[in-house]
Amino acid sequence: MSIPSEKQKSHEAYFALQTQLSTRRSIRHFAHAAIASLVAFTAIATSAKLHLDYGYEFPAYPYAALGLGLLAASYGLVCGVRGFFAHRREREQYRLLQEMRRALNLDDPSALLPR
Repeated sequence: MSIPSEKQKSHEAYFALQTQLSTRRSIRHFAHAAIASLVAFTAIATSAKLHLDYGYEFPAYPYAALGLGLLAASYGLVCGVRGFFAHRREREQYRLLQEMRRALNLDDPSALLPR
């Protein structure tokens, strides 16, 4: 059983970071925020329309739609903030990945040729 060399450890750290970056969490958060914003806009607009048309006959319907819209808006806001912080973390990891590529000479084609 041999002790892994420093270069092998660096390659393992590089591949671990690359695997971690392969799933972009920020995209999922931003997609959830966009869909939640659309649902919130639709629900709040429906609430306004229900209030104008049936506000005195059925007073609970506009408030239910407004509650759903505010709930969706708050979920969208939370997802947007999560996406922002995940994107910032991914940018830092990507910068580190680029530095590791330069340090390991992975971008140098002559270093990859067999000797």
